[in-house]
Amino acid sequence: MIRKVSRTVLPCVPCSCWGHGSDFQEKDVIYLDKRDLELQLARVGQEVEQLEEFVHGFTYKVHVVDSAASRKCGLHGEHTLQLDIFGIKILDSSEKKIIHNLPYPFIRRFGLSVSGLHFCIDAGYRSTTGEGQLTFWTIEARVLHHKAIFFSNRNIPVPLFRSNSLQKSDFGMTKTETPIHK
Repeated sequence: MIRKVSRTVLPCVPCSCWGHGSDFQEKDVIYLDKRDLELQLARVGQEVEQLEEFVHGFTYKVHVVDSAASRKCGLHGEHTLQLDIFGIKILDSSEKKIIHNLPYPFIRRFGLSVSGLHFCIDAGYRSTTGEGQLTFWTIEARVLHHKAIFFSNRNIPVPLFRSNSLQKSDFGMTKTETPIHK
C-alpha cells in the first residue's frame, strides 16, 4: 500500500513515460516510508521466488513402488521427482542427478490412486524409461497429479534434433547443433 507520510524517505517522481513530461507539480510526488518500501520489496521477492520455482520446476520426494516397469528401468527406493514446463525428471535422491527424463508428449497419461497417496505415470515407448506404468508413493501425490496435468496442458513443444550424432539429449533423443523445425 502506498501512502503519503509526513517525513520524506523516498520520493517517487513521475517521469515522461507517465505522460506528465517535465511539468509535474509537487502534488504529483508520492512518498514512501521505509516500512512501505520493505513491504513492496518483500512482495516482489515472493513473486520472483514463485516465478523461479515455476520455471525451474517443483521437486517432490517419492518412493518407487516395485513393478515390472520400475525393475526394467532400474528404479527402486527413494527418488526425487521434478516437474517443470517440459516434463517430469526422475532424480537420484542423494546426488540430485537426473536418472530419467519424461517429456509430457512421451507420457500417455497420469494417474492418482483412490487413497491419494500413489501417483502413476504411464510412459510411452519413446521415453527413456521405456513403455510401462511407474507408480510413486508420496503424501503429496494429489499436488503432484494436479501440477503434472497443469504443465502437460501447456503444449510446450519438445525440441527435436537431427539424428547423426550419438550423444543423447535430455529428452532421450540424439542431438546435434541444428534443431529440426516443422
